[in-house]
Amino acid sequence: MTETLLKVSHLFKKFSDHDSYYALKGINFDLLKGECLGIIGENGSGKSTLSRIITLLETPTQGDVCFQGFSILDYNKKAKRAYYKDVQMIFQNPYASFNPLKTFGYSLKNVYHNQGYPSQKAESAALQLLERVRLDASFMKRYPHQVSGGQCQRVAIARGLAASPKLLICDEITSDLDMITKTSIVELVGELQKAYDLTVLFISHDIGLVKYLCDRILVLKNGEILEEGSVQKVFKNPQHPYTQQLIDYGL
Repeated sequence: MTETLLKVSHLFKKFSDHDSYYALKGINFDLLKGECLGIIGENGSGKSTLSRIITLLETPTQGDVCFQGFSILDYNKKAKRAYYKDVQMIFQNPYASFNPLKTFGYSLKNVYHNQGYPSQKAESAALQLLERVRLDASFMKRYPHQVSGGQCQRVAIARGLAASPKLLICDEITSDLDMITKTSIVELVGELQKAYDLTVLFISHDIGLVKYLCDRILVLKNGEILEEGSVQKVFKNPQHPYTQQLIDYGL
């Protein structure tokens, strides 16, 4: 029986006690170990709010998120530190996730230094990761402003892998890229998932990329899940008109 890595239960989120609007309205789903789950929906559907709750950047108004059977909302400081290592998020804008005054080499090696690696071992590990995401050693000395969006996103993925995570959350990681670069990044994520035995939560508004990469899909609109199932089942026989619209127009 496949292990449930992450369980989201009855999740609600509103950002103000004085506002009746809920960004999330009773979200429920399981993420199984080793699978790639796609969450699809247009802008404003609640995708990023959900990812921020899972990564403890936001607190839900109601509901729970359990990781390996334990509520992340009950974590103490020590448990949170372990969780931040186990769950890594790749953001939509990779440039904003790096210190513009530091080289990529510094950023990558810093992850290893925080794990107790000596300098030479951290350097070697960082170089291996760059090679794994198809970048050469020259990127160790480059700064974020010196590279393309796709290259910067590859370094961001490498930095996420440096923590040896169990779950990789990809939050709209291709939205600012051209189609060729989008495809290469998605192919890379698929390869890395298999190579590192990762569980992946792939959040996107591009249903074509979700179809290519993911095992299962959740269709989100206005903070609610309208449809879920295997990618093959949902694309072959969508049950909700909104899902059909997404497929027809490729949103």
